[in-house]
Formats: sequence, structure tokens, C-alpha cells
Amino acid sequence: MPNDSNQRDPSEVMYRGVMGIGGLLLFLFGAGMSGYAIYSLITAGFAVGTLATLGIMGVVAIVGLVMLRVSRSSKSSDDHSDDGDLLEGSRQRGVLRTARKYEGRVTLAEITLETRLDVAEARKLLDEFELHGIAELQISDNGQEVYVFPAFTDGGRDKLTARSPLDEDAEVELLFEQLAEEQAAKQAEQSAEQSAEKATVSAHSSDSDA
Repeated sequence: MPNDSNQRDPSEVMYRGVMGIGGLLLFLFGAGMSGYAIYSLITAGFAVGTLATLGIMGVVAIVGLVMLRVSRSSKSSDDHSDDGDLLEGSRQRGVLRTARKYEGRVTLAEITLETRLDVAEARKLLDEFELHGIAELQISDNGQEVYVFPAFTDGGRDKLTARSPLDEDAEVELLFEQLAEEQAAKQAEQSAEQSAEKATVSAHSSDSDA
């Protein structure tokens, strides 16, 4: 499946194509007509109409250059965006490699040292991993922030204990049923005790009346 970040918006591609081709045609037409107007001025002498034609064609050529510039700048911005995505992915992989190297427990200083990111960039990436549930922020006894990556804390052995979430749901349901049965038994026991107490009170009352 293609990566969404590498796909181009068809409307943007068409826009750049129209701007590029249209700009090129306008520039060539304007430059050609301007050259012809200059040639006419040289050979035929001064003429207001020729000067007007030269001015108009010069403007047309400039508009063509602007359109070419716009189409090129749009492509350049997209390329820079793709480069930024690749760079961001490389930084994330660098943080993950460092976390694996330190067996899933890393500090901000270790990430900064190993990946050569500045402190702000390293903290931003670590916070993003925490936000997505990939890492957990913990505080050591001396107050140091430690980012824990559970996937690397046991060398990946925790994957061997993975099981379907349905199993956990079944366990929860079973536990709920056990608690309900215990509560029902407790209520029955309390009812029996209350009945026995009432019977005892009734017996004492009968003896007193006798």
C-alpha cells in the first residue's frame, strides 16, 4: 500500500502542470514578440505601435516567468515537506534504537547524547512516544525523569506472553460472576441469621407469656 505522505494531490499536480506549461508558453511568446519588436525598431525606425507591442510582450514574458516560478516553488515546498517527514522518521528511529540499547529505560540526556538531537527536539519526540502509549514517563528516587519503553525492557520476551484481548474479557466476566455469587451467598447467610434471631426472640416472648 503506498504511503500517504508520498502521494500527490491530483489537483495540485494539475495546477503545477498548467502553471508550468502556460508560463513557459507565455514567456516564449512574449520573448519572441519582444525580439521582433526590437528588430522592427532597429530596421524600420521609431514607431509608437512598435513600442506598445514591445511593452505588452515584455509584460507577457514577465508573467510567464512568474508562472514558471510559482510552479517551481510549489514543487520545491512539497519536496521539502517530504524531506522533513523522512528526517522526522529518522529521528524517531534513532530514539527507539537508543531505547533498545539501554534496555528500555532512557533519560533525556542519554537520548540527546546518542542521537545528537538538541534537548528540545529530544524531549518533543519522547513526549510524542508517551502520548501514543509507546513510552511511559517515570520518576526515579532522586527525581530524575526516566522514559520507559515496555517493548524493550525485557529484551522483547514479553511478546511471548501476548494473548487475545478476548481472554482478558472472559476472565473479567468470570471474576464478575464469582463476585456476584459470593454476594448472593453472603446475603442468604445474613437472611438466615436474621430469621434465626427472629425465631429466638419469638421463643423468648412465648416463654415470658407462659
